[in-house]
Amino acid sequence: MRGTTTTAPTLEPLAQLQLRFEPPLLYGSHAGDRGFCKVASGVLAGARLSGRVVDDGGYWLVIRPDGIIELDARMMIAEDDGALIYLRDRGMLRLAPDASAAFAAGEGDSSAHAFRSTPTIEVPVGRHAWLSGSVLVGAGHFARADAVLDIFEVV
Repeated sequence: MRGTTTTAPTLEPLAQLQLRFEPPLLYGSHAGDRGFCKVASGVLAGARLSGRVVDDGGYWLVIRPDGIIELDARMMIAEDDGALIYLRDRGMLRLAPDASAAFAAGEGDSSAHAFRSTPTIEVPVGRHAWLSGSVLVGAGHFARADAVLDIFEVV
């Protein structure tokens, strides 16, 4: 339909995910530099969603030579009401050359390492079912020791 305009979507804050990592596992491979940052602890806090990260979640990293780090996180969150929520978050962290070296060395302030992502959430049938139909985007800061991800619902 020609001439029709669509209203631009807006973002509504959903929750903030605060993570602390164990020391990362970083290694070079024939496919490039890789890494894994296991979550040591994590808290999800928001008006409609809150809980804590349960064991064995983390971020898998692909460290590209162009200064981009591909992020792929997977974790389970125990919601305060007892529901288990599966969170997957994929995104990219773009680093300037000087920030890339600092990141690899475990140095620098995480505020220099901003990323954008597309979180998806799977929930059991029930109280949180509305999340299964939500489109989400994330904006955060990532470092080797911690990360903060603000999650927004696209409305």
